[in-house]
Order: sequence, then C-alpha cells, then structure tokens
Amino acid sequence: VVDLSEVNDLLWHALERIAPFGAENRRPLFAARGVELAGPPQVWQARGASANAARHLRLAVRQSGRVLMMKGWGMGALAEQLQGVAAVDVAFTMERDLYGGWGATVREIRAV
Repeated sequence: VVDLSEVNDLLWHALERIAPFGAENRRPLFAARGVELAGPPQVWQARGASANAARHLRLAVRQSGRVLMMKGWGMGALAEQLQGVAAVDVAFTMERDLYGGWGATVREIRAV
C-alpha cells in the first residue's frame, strides 16, 4: 500500500532496477486506499475502433495534495458505477508508455 505522494520518479527508478518483468518476475502491484476522484470518470475508445470494441477508463485520483491520471484497459463499464463516488481504493501497476517516443510513466488500473 502506497500513498500517491510516493508514486514518483524515485519509485519508477527503483522499479527499473528490478526489471525486466515477465512470467518469472511479475510487475509489482501497488494499492492506494481512500483516494479521492479528482474529476468524473472518463471513457474512451481507440480512434477508428468499432462500436463493439473495448472501452477504457481514465481516472484522475487525488491523495495528499497530488493528482495522478490512471488508465484501465477494458474497464470503461466502471465509469457509470463510479459516478458520484467520492473516494475509492485502487490497485495499479506502473509502466512506461513509449507511444510517440517520450516515455511517460503510466499508472495502469488493475482493480477499483
């Protein structure tokens, strides 16, 4: 269990030291408890995707004065359930998104 104030570049660099991740070395799973929703849950689909394609969830969460964006692949249906919810517990992993070549740190939701 971590506080969102601990989810930073220092943590990312510590993760890089225990990489690579795969079947024999699973990516660490983190949990943050009682995080506030810093905005309404958002749903998106890949550009050009069919109407039946998976919908994804984007959450802005706040704790200890820090706001982080998190994404949940295929979790778009949760957006409706989270409407009006003030705070949640969230389980997530961290990875680098190299799309576009700029390497942003992504917090990927595993459970809410």
